[in-house]
Formats: sequence, C-alpha cells, structure tokens
Amino acid sequence: MKKLLKSAVVATVILGTSTAAFAADWTPPGPIKMIIAFAAGGGADTQARLIAEELEAAQGWKVIPEQVTGKGGLNAVNAVKDAPADGTTIAMVVTSSLGYSMIASKTGSSQDVTPITTTAGTQMGIVALADKGWKTLGDVIEAAKGGQDIRFGVMTPALGDIAYVTGKENGVDFNIISVKGGKAVMNGLNAGDMDVGFGAGI
Repeated sequence: MKKLLKSAVVATVILGTSTAAFAADWTPPGPIKMIIAFAAGGGADTQARLIAEELEAAQGWKVIPEQVTGKGGLNAVNAVKDAPADGTTIAMVVTSSLGYSMIASKTGSSQDVTPITTTAGTQMGIVALADKGWKTLGDVIEAAKGGQDIRFGVMTPALGDIAYVTGKENGVDFNIISVKGGKAVMNGLNAGDMDVGFGAGI
C-alpha cells in the first residue's frame, strides 16, 4: 500500500484508448470521441482540446471532446472500456485513474484499456504560505509534534490517503480537509483555513 501511495504522488496525464495501437495508415471509421475525465476549463480539459484540434489539423479526423467526470477519472476509464475497440473512443485521464483509483475502488484493471501516450507530467508538492516559516515537510512534522493542529488540504481521496500515511509514518495526526480541486486547496491556504496542502502544477 505504501508503494502504491508513493507512486500516486506523480500525476501524469495519459491519452488512452480501448484498442491496442493505431497503424500509420489507419483511418477512423467515423468521428473520434475524446472523453475528458476532468471538468471543463481545467488543465486536462484545455490540453485535451488542444490535442483534438491538432489531430483534426494534422490527420483530418473529426474529434469530438466530451466531459465524463467523476470518481477520480474512473467514469472516463469505464466509458472507454465499454466502447467498441475500434479506436474511435479515446480518453484523457491521469495515471492515478488507471492505478490507485481502480485498486481502491476494486473496479477493473489497468489492463482494461490501452495507454497510448503520456502528454504531460506534473509533480505533486506539499505547499504552505511563506509566513508559516516552514521550509520542509520536517518543519511541518515538528510543528505537529509540538502540539499544533495541522490542517492538511487534499483534492482527492488518494491524496487524503497519502496525507494520512505521511502523518502516521511520522507519528502525527493531520487534520485532513478534503476539497474539490487544486484551486480550492490554494484558496483554503490563502484564506487561512488550511496550513498545508497538496498542489500539482500550480
């Protein structure tokens, strides 16, 4: 479990499909549905739509973006898994959708879909406002051991588990606050409602 949690700290955006590969001279039998696992206007959505535009321009294919959000990307993975294996349904998900989310929910296997390519990599970070005076996670741990209630903002259940395990491994209990999205973590930090939180790419 610890190894799985450590690997979940790296969030990588992946383009996946229900078929194994595209041949160089392959032509789709119809429009390609690009399922996007995250909300409109976010980084994954913007990236997916830019890729869709490039595919249309470079290949002449019609690519139709569609949001299928929820359950840490599992709804999108299941939509691809249930689609015909003819290359006309692809999805933009993150690695944790094909690993942690599937394992934690006991719904399927990463073998159910075929990752095509990694499009971006973003390291997760634990962040705090500068005025806290903390320079390292060790400083946060010491503050918690000194009796300070550390409110730890997380944006997904996987990150909540990582925060929990990080605390337990260091002999402290974090007050874990779950919110929706990295922006909400940053807002919580700026508002003083959280002391530290996970951030990706921000």
